[in-house]
Amino acid sequence: MNLSAAYVWLFDDEQGLITSGNSIELEKKDDYIYLNDMYDERKIPLRLKISRRNLFSLLYDWQNKVCKKNPQPQEVLIKYENDIFTLDTID
Repeated sequence: MNLSAAYVWLFDDEQGLITSGNSIELEKKDDYIYLNDMYDERKIPLRLKISRRNLFSLLYDWQNKVCKKNPQPQEVLIKYENDIFTLDTID
């Protein structure tokens, strides 16, 4: 994962307002990123709202607490409390 490229996209709107992968679309609006399920068959599709800084923090933690950890953790927990997402691991 290239965090510098993620940082540039997250905070520089000239890099585009929307990007997507295989099944998730990321859309920038104001200070937030909306994660949209591109193939949700429900009448009301799933949509997650997270601040740009909070998403960058999650990506940073994922890289350092999961990707670079050897051995990798047995579990990764993403918690949502007080409008903030945090990442914890269990070895």
